Amino acid sequence: MYKAKILQKIKSVAEAHKNKANDESFVGSSGKKLAKGYTAQLEQFRKVFDFKKLGFRSLNKKPKEDAIIDHHNLTLEDFSYEEITANYRSAFVDPGRKAVFTAAIGLETERHEIRRCSTKEYYHMTGSTRINTELERKKANCTIKDIESNIPSCKTGSPEHYKIYTTYILQLLGTLFSFYGSDMGETRFRLYQGQQACCRYNVEHAC
Repeated sequence: MYKAKILQKIKSVAEAHKNKANDESFVGSSGKKLAKGYTAQLEQFRKVFDFKKLGFRSLNKKPKEDAIIDHHNLTLEDFSYEEITANYRSAFVDPGRKAVFTAAIGLETERHEIRRCSTKEYYHMTGSTRINTELERKKANCTIKDIESNIPSCKTGSPEHYKIYTTYILQLLGTLFSFYGSDMGETRFRLYQGQQACCRYNVEHAC
């Protein structure tokens, strides 16, 4: 929000000075070369746009929520074991080969709660399993399945084999584009929504 206000005011100032091409204050408008280096260019920029006149004390001012956590370099040594057990619920998250994540809840050494999301659950929650089934059914009703099954491998060090692959793709590019065209836009969007919803659900239930 803060950056948006700055950009809006910069735009209004630029529009106000649009017809003042000979104004000495504008960078390059008087025939002067652009200064070299970030610091020098920033000074030229600030000569054109006076942020104090625009109502901003500093270009580098941070939002309030970011300023609250500034200069707080907390480490594990800043917390005691008693404070952690009394005020926090510790969770240790680690990715796995067969699971999207595995979370261990609590600090008990003998028994603690385990929460995980397997890759099978992830694909089901995102909707990709259902979408892929429908896609394979559509491919079977046309020539796309046969075309994709016969694509030569592009993983080769032979120029001749790679030329065969390139020629095959170029010959059938129009057919592939017609199948994976704008009609697939809604499907991709639904899949994206499923991925976002699944990530949000896992974050909320992991801890």
